[in-house]
Amino acid sequence: MYNLSSTFKTYKSIIDEYNVEEETDDDSDNCGGIKNEYLEGCTSKFSNNICSKAIYYLNKLEQSRKPQYISYGCKYFSYWLYKDVMNMEISSTDLIKLYKNILNGYKDNSSSDTLLNYLDLINKDIIENLKKLIENYEHFYNFINGNISPGMDKCTYGSACVHLYNENVKICKEKYDYDFCKELEKFRTIYNIYMETSYECNDMQKHLPSFMKSDVPVILIPFFSVLSISALFFIFYKYTPYGSWFRRLVKKEKNILNNLNEENNELQNYSNSQEKHFRSGNHQIAYHSVKYP
Repeated sequence: MYNLSSTFKTYKSIIDEYNVEEETDDDSDNCGGIKNEYLEGCTSKFSNNICSKAIYYLNKLEQSRKPQYISYGCKYFSYWLYKDVMNMEISSTDLIKLYKNILNGYKDNSSSDTLLNYLDLINKDIIENLKKLIENYEHFYNFINGNISPGMDKCTYGSACVHLYNENVKICKEKYDYDFCKELEKFRTIYNIYMETSYECNDMQKHLPSFMKSDVPVILIPFFSVLSISALFFIFYKYTPYGSWFRRLVKKEKNILNNLNEENNELQNYSNSQEKHFRSGNHQIAYHSVKYP
């Protein structure tokens, strides 16, 4: 559902690659259309640059024509609206409304309605989980790439990353959401692999422990079920009247099978003897001679 381990940087790079110098008149018109009709209450946050960047991003998604790619991209877009556009000053409910309004506004200025298929893609729970997961990845990539903000250092990002992971683990244990927990487990793997060869920030936790529920019970249940059925069958066969009845039935079937085998052998022997007789016998064929005058 989230797949942020492989898509986070992909979608972020689309936002980052937008260049104001590439903005065209069409982009400006589209931006104006969205601002006037769909951004009521949020217009102060949407400069021409921000709105054009949104149009650019959505256009890139639409051009891919790949449903899964668009799906993940729309989820990241909702997070971008929340963090970079609204500066996290918007409720999940209002964010969903804004997300839908922008997609509708984009459709009004586009020849395609592809993105309308993704209007109901996000809900409050998905948004809350996206916030937590993407923030975890942001701290991690700032840590490994050295993207340091004023008043921060690399190790601070790393420690924040570990802290947020542990907080997310608590949430996962309290209300188990498989997709959320699975994505968190992917993050744990990526972090551990990197830290195996990282010699910076010695005070940082080097290994994040797994928290996912084991699948061992899923494997053992069928095994014990088969074992129990086998044991019950043995008890019925050995110590109950059903066992005697079953043995008689098996014996009867066995006798029938033996009789059939004997008859089959007799027929086979008879057939072989006839074939030998046919091949070895003298065959006389009567015929009449014809005299010509």
